[in-house]
Amino acid sequence: MERAYSAVFKKQEDRVSSTSKNAIYKNKLAIQLKQKESLISIVRQREAQGTVKDSLQLFTSFCVTGFAKGYIFKLMFSLVFRIVRHPTQLPPLSYFISQELFRFGSSVGLVVGLYRGILSYLRQKRYQSLQQGSNQNQELVLQQLETTQEAEEADRYNRAVAGFFGGFGLLINDSSYRQFASKYAFVRALDLLRNRAERLEWIPKIEKLSYYLFGLINGPIMYSTLADPSLLTPWYYDFILWAGALSKEGAESTLHRYVGTGLIQPKNPCEGFLYSVGGSRWYIALDWFYGLYRCATLYGPVHLVPMLLFRTQELMTNPLELITYLIKNIWLSSCFLSTYQTIVKISAMPFMEISQAFGYNGMVFPTKFWLCGFLTAFSCEFERPSRVNELMIYCATHSMDIVWNWLVRKNLVRSVQYGEVLFFCVACAVTFSSELQDIKSTYRSMLQYLVKEGESLEVIQEAEADDVNKKIDLV
Repeated sequence: MERAYSAVFKKQEDRVSSTSKNAIYKNKLAIQLKQKESLISIVRQREAQGTVKDSLQLFTSFCVTGFAKGYIFKLMFSLVFRIVRHPTQLPPLSYFISQELFRFGSSVGLVVGLYRGILSYLRQKRYQSLQQGSNQNQELVLQQLETTQEAEEADRYNRAVAGFFGGFGLLINDSSYRQFASKYAFVRALDLLRNRAERLEWIPKIEKLSYYLFGLINGPIMYSTLADPSLLTPWYYDFILWAGALSKEGAESTLHRYVGTGLIQPKNPCEGFLYSVGGSRWYIALDWFYGLYRCATLYGPVHLVPMLLFRTQELMTNPLELITYLIKNIWLSSCFLSTYQTIVKISAMPFMEISQAFGYNGMVFPTKFWLCGFLTAFSCEFERPSRVNELMIYCATHSMDIVWNWLVRKNLVRSVQYGEVLFFCVACAVTFSSELQDIKSTYRSMLQYLVKEGESLEVIQEAEADDVNKKIDLV
């Protein structure tokens, strides 16, 4: 029986019940995917019979709606985070109208608009070429555009080309966001390719592979945090210190200044860094409970905003179940992150103290911190399997930063202005050409929220298939 739950403190009967529910959900999801694929096939036929003017209209409309959705998405995250952290302070006007929000919304709108406009045009060109080859037999051409293997492959190619050129919409965003978005999208695309390879049995499917990858990826992250923070993105280093209730001053005075030189630290390396001067080492264990509150202020908005955006109708019809589900997810995620920072502390403490006792500072000393990152894989037992994969992808972007910065330091590579956009274009090509079943439901919901052919589907439902609207629940 497939194991569908990996959070700790679950009885066997609870796991069996969760597995049954998961099987029912997967079956329902598979039916919905088939229905969506059928409707998208109809959209493909309708768009193929359009004109260049129709493609320009799609480009314009999706630029506008994409801008609005991107603007609102980022605004909601900013507001919810501020309300959680400063509940008694009114947000300034800059939270509602700012250059950052405008550029983010514009970038999202341009990516979505270019993709939908170019895709529509490519579908028209294929329809015209087929029409010429069949002596203007429109019925035969439409049959060739139906959901067949050849039609699917051709449309996947069109989606890949449209996605690649749509990725250039990232150019109008600022440098820091371009770099983050390109890394995240690229790692996400690699994960989609892995899903496809596992589904087609090109590679074996390994149980809990995301857990193992999470530990491997966090090895260099913890090494950089504890030994060489210059390899990390500054804001991410600040976030790690915040999650662990640590300070830059404590890290610098007790650790960093001695790692590079190999000098013996003049005092206990953990005192003043992992716990306060004169404090007890048991504080590290006690801080797990304090960490739950810190992490809840982070994961509250992270789980709340997507629910408000993507599950609004379900939230209105069944609020109690959705709110219970939300609280449970916030609790599990908070347990995960608080356990993560506790594992790092309780493993780093003996490494720091034993190494100093035997005089092993310098290069031998900081390499021990890789194991601190490996051990964090155990914290993933608190999270749902799907969330572990998301966390692995997110952390992979920061490991890429570390590797890149190290290569730059060694003069092995050099930065190219706007070079990150090319990676984003490749990622968009892979993502938009992926099959629905290879995309995680949450990520698929976000993509359909931005680029779904919802408007076209509504027209078809009204004009050609009134009963379809009763059978399908569009995401």
